[in-house]
Order: sequence, then C-alpha cells, then structure tokens
Amino acid sequence: MLRLGLVSVFLCALTANYVLAKNFTAGRRSDRQFSLFSIVQFPNDACTSSSSVFTKGTCLASSECNSKGGSASGNCAAGFGVCCVFSTSTCGATLSQNCSYFTNPGFPSTYSTTGSCSFTVAKSQDDICQLRLDFDTLAMGVMPQITIAANSNYGCCGSSCATIIAVASSPMDSLTVTGQTGSNPPVICGINTGSHMYLEMGTLATDTATLATYLGSGATGTRQWNIKVSQISCSAAWRAPTGCVQYYTGVSQPVTSYGHQSGQLLQSQNYNACTRQELGYCSNSWREAGQASLAGTTSLSPDPFGMTDAETTGEGENTLCVNSYVHIAGGDLGTGLPTGLSNTWCGEALQCDTCAVALAAAGRPAPVSTTSFYLGVFSDSGTMGVNPTATAATGFNLIYTQKACS
Repeated sequence: MLRLGLVSVFLCALTANYVLAKNFTAGRRSDRQFSLFSIVQFPNDACTSSSSVFTKGTCLASSECNSKGGSASGNCAAGFGVCCVFSTSTCGATLSQNCSYFTNPGFPSTYSTTGSCSFTVAKSQDDICQLRLDFDTLAMGVMPQITIAANSNYGCCGSSCATIIAVASSPMDSLTVTGQTGSNPPVICGINTGSHMYLEMGTLATDTATLATYLGSGATGTRQWNIKVSQISCSAAWRAPTGCVQYYTGVSQPVTSYGHQSGQLLQSQNYNACTRQELGYCSNSWREAGQASLAGTTSLSPDPFGMTDAETTGEGENTLCVNSYVHIAGGDLGTGLPTGLSNTWCGEALQCDTCAVALAAAGRPAPVSTTSFYLGVFSDSGTMGVNPTATAATGFNLIYTQKACS
C-alpha cells in the first residue's frame, strides 16, 4: 500500500480587487481577500540519511517522523521531508516501522554483558510477509579450533554448546531469528558483517518476528551488532523466493557461509542461498573466490573452501560428504569425466574425486556449472573441526557468475 507523506506549505496570501463600474457608485469597491493553501505530497520512499551509523531511513514529514518516534537525519523530497531513522538498542523493545535498526546497547561501542537480548518486529502494514536482515555490523564469538582433532565439535553457536563441546564448559554467542511459520533461518554466530538473511514472517496481520542475541560466558572477542530490518510485502516483485535464506541479484556476486569471516564452519546449518535468474541468462557457474580460471590459485584467508569429510587432499565432490557440504544440483566441471554424485561437494576444494588427478597439475579446480540457481548449505551438529588435511574447516567464499543463454 502506497502511503503519502503530507506537508502543508503556506504559499501566499493575495488580495484581489474587483471594480464593477456599472453596478457600483464611484469609489465603491468590493475587496475580496483569500489565501492559497497548497499541499505537497511525496511517497514514503527509502532515503539516504546523514548518519554514518544508520545510513538508510524513510522519507516522512517532520511531524510524522516525530509522532512515530523516529529521528530526522537529513532532508528528502526536495527539502519538504526528512529522512526519518528508526532504531533501538533497548532489549525487549518493539519496532513496527519499515527500515528499522536494532543495535547492541551502547552501540557503536562494543557489548559484553552475558545473557539474552531480544527485539520484536511488528508489521508496518497488514500485507507484510517477509523480512530482510542486513548485518551492517555483526561480530560475535564462535567456538574456534583449539586443538586439531577430528572429533572436536567446533563452530557451535548458542547456549547448547556447553553440553556438546568437551573442550568448553561455558555457552557461546548466537543470533536466533524466528517468525511464525516454523521455517526459520539457522542460528549463527561469529563475524558476519556485510551478510544478510531472509525470514518468512507469516501471513497474519498480527504476526511478529523476534531477533534474539545470546552472549555466552565462554565466548571472547568483540561483540557488536547493527542490524537493518526491511519489511517486504507479500506481492513485492523483489520478494525472495520461499525457502531462500539468502538471495542475491545481478550476474555475479560473492556468497559466503555464515561465520566464514571468523575462519570457522558453523554447526547446524541447513539453508539455501539463491541467485535470481537474470534476463537472458540460463545457467550459473560457481568458483572459489580469488580464483579467476582453472589454472588460477588462491591465497585468500580464510581459505575460500574448507568443508569436512572428503578423504583426500584436493578432493571435493564425494559420496562421503555427510557432515557438511554444499549442494550444487547437476554440477558439471566441464571435463567430460564422470562426477559421481555431481550434487554434493565437500573437502578442501570445489572439485570431484574422479577429476582430482586430471586437475591436480592445474592448481585449483574448474568452476562448477549448473542450470540451477541456488546453493544448498548443510552442516550437522557434530564434527565441524577439520577437513582432510587437518586444517580448519573454514566454510566457503564462492563467487557465482551467470552465463548467457546463447
């Protein structure tokens, strides 16, 4: 529903004199005084604020911004409106405005108080079905590699960690996002600044969503968050397809696993990272970040592909991808060699077992081509510690590039 901001602008007051010579005596005049009162209307579009912390707002009349509890941060609509920013750092608070920010108490300072801090998102209008969370800042603790041991349960997030991790006696940090549909994104932790997440909110006008952070006494490092929440109507053309926790547009973009910036593959991940099929493009290819070609090597840190399970150095697609993998439906390396499952990829490189020998001399593996437009991500709640060469399982940093139909 389009909502219009109303700004009343007093333009002028004019006096018009009319002389009716035939009907009135000389010098008799009828003075008619009237005012022109104009209403300037503008849509409540997104706007760029003057804040370096809360960079986006909603264009509203100044009075409307104040009445809704927002803060004016710059002008919009040719100066007739203000860029209104909605934010809260109060645990337990509720915001119902589109484009709202949820921050840790004291932000932009860091935060270290253990325990839970939750926020509620109420719908700004009845036909909201989906939320997009942009992690402008999200830095939390994560259970890291402490010793290299194949059975160590690293990458755990949240209060349950103390019961499953032998090397830790205290719970870890987490961000849990829930709606009303029962289909929620995975619980995450670690550094995820610049990433995003979609949530199905529910179709009832009264449905709400909850963003709950948990800071455990066992975590260390910087804790800080600034999360922008955008509300998306059920009929919006830019709504993410149902079942997509991440949604990328454009012909090429990097896609990283949650926690990858911390160099740690997270436990209990099960979601789809989807790419919008652009007009005139019929397939996707996936490659490791930092790798431009088949012969290209990468020296990025963290390693752009570090999953568990595969048996041998340099192997990717494998029937033993059980504990963690990425799913690329119908993945094809273009080598003409059989790829076994051709859907499930794990280990230290994005390539297949039967291709390993043929590609060994060429360095990193060839891009994986597919006609599907999603990347499935899975890890269980167990062995996330190491990949086949006893180095950290870092998750992934992959780049997709769409290929023209011709």
